[in-house]
Amino acid sequence: MMDEDSEPMRALRQATPFAGILTPNERWAIYDDFNSAPEK
Repeated sequence: MMDEDSEPMRALRQATPFAGILTPNERWAIYDDFNSAPEK
């Protein structure tokens, strides 16, 4: 889901149900982990 390149998935990635739950540092840690994961 995080790497699917379609309009619905791009929209879902821009609208998060976790607003206010994760700190910015926690969110960036998730992004960093995802970006450093090996390609499938």
